[in-house]
Amino acid sequence: MTDSPTIEIEPLTEAAPDEARQSRLATTFAALETPAFRMLALNSLLMITMIQIAVAAQNVVAYDLTGNNRSVGFVQSSLGAAMLLNTLLSGAVADRVAKKRLIWLTQTAIFCVALFLIALTWTGMLNIYLLALAAFFLGSSMSYFGPAQLSFLGEILPMQRRANAAALIQVTLHTARTIGPLLAGAMLASQAIDTKGTYIVLAAISLPLLYTAFRLPLHPPPPPSGAHVIHEIREGLRHVAHNRRLLEVVLAFFVVTMVGFSTVVVLPGYTKDVLHSGKEGFGIIMAANALGSLVAAFVVASLPNAHRASMLMWSCCFVFALLTSLTGLMPTFTLAVIVFFFAGIFSAAYQTLLSAAFLHRAGPAYYGRVVSITMLAWSFTNLLGLLVGAVADLTSERAVLVGVGLALAGIVVVMALWSRSGREAAEPA
Repeated sequence: MTDSPTIEIEPLTEAAPDEARQSRLATTFAALETPAFRMLALNSLLMITMIQIAVAAQNVVAYDLTGNNRSVGFVQSSLGAAMLLNTLLSGAVADRVAKKRLIWLTQTAIFCVALFLIALTWTGMLNIYLLALAAFFLGSSMSYFGPAQLSFLGEILPMQRRANAAALIQVTLHTARTIGPLLAGAMLASQAIDTKGTYIVLAAISLPLLYTAFRLPLHPPPPPSGAHVIHEIREGLRHVAHNRRLLEVVLAFFVVTMVGFSTVVVLPGYTKDVLHSGKEGFGIIMAANALGSLVAAFVVASLPNAHRASMLMWSCCFVFALLTSLTGLMPTFTLAVIVFFFAGIFSAAYQTLLSAAFLHRAGPAYYGRVVSITMLAWSFTNLLGLLVGAVADLTSERAVLVGVGLALAGIVVVMALWSRSGREAAEPA
């Protein structure tokens, strides 16, 4: 049995303060020296911003259409069902086709979803079931983007820069998570823009998005293996199962994502009806959380190979769990926003360290399939939305936030002890 995920670096020699600062800055943005990665990072920023606006808007619109958390959970579970059906296949597809073409196709599909929503809102036909149908197609498209994006890093960057690139992709993710919900909340709360204008903005973002996808370099797909796609999916699962250090990272991602991020379903009702912050409250609290995530991603981008990464990951996750519970106890919207900002810092530090660990532990030929396996966690998280929403309607939004946070804290302690026992068992060997 091997060690738990610990990402190692070369020892550093002493340097003058100015040289050390310059070296730190160069390390933080090293991957951006590659033109293809700069274009991919811009594409990712636009893509994730669009997704964040779409998901935030669908949650707010679902709550406004029905006035209950179950409807938000229903739409969210539709997104999760699409990801569940497509995710494993998407990883195998990403490992066998040209990444640029796959990225372009997924983003074209999301553009079509935006046009569909525009048509529904302008004709007055939008209802909870058609909103869920749009979420299903959005989730299907998202399933193929993640594996294609990370697999692309393996084609355009040398190994020594891939961990830094993964951290910088997290920076684009959290930048988009800051911008997207804030824009969605502001647009939905504006009488001049409202739902119709929000979906028009989604379609408008698609145009520069498709342009950046077109500008990505076209690398030929890997030579055909001759194996059936089902066989390649099994090979990906076997690769994770037989790699102890990779398996630990994947399981950690699954558990923390499914439990820790399931609370997004109750936030529209919590901010609007419990904290009395209006429609824009959901966008503000999500943006605050994402802003904290962005701060953490920048810090970790300069330290993607930090020593004792396993301990740092679990510590960050434990604090994130406690802050989730604390958010549910806040008496005012302002205090809830502040606490959720710090929750974003610790959740992002955890996710960024995990992203770097994936690239270190997985074989490059399996990148797409490993990412697709981890994306199953988001599928189940969205599917759990229906249950979480129903529980919130039976109890309260506060009870869900507090209960989920405490449950996650307990799970983290158990998994950290399991990780440590595995490391100690490997030491005699």
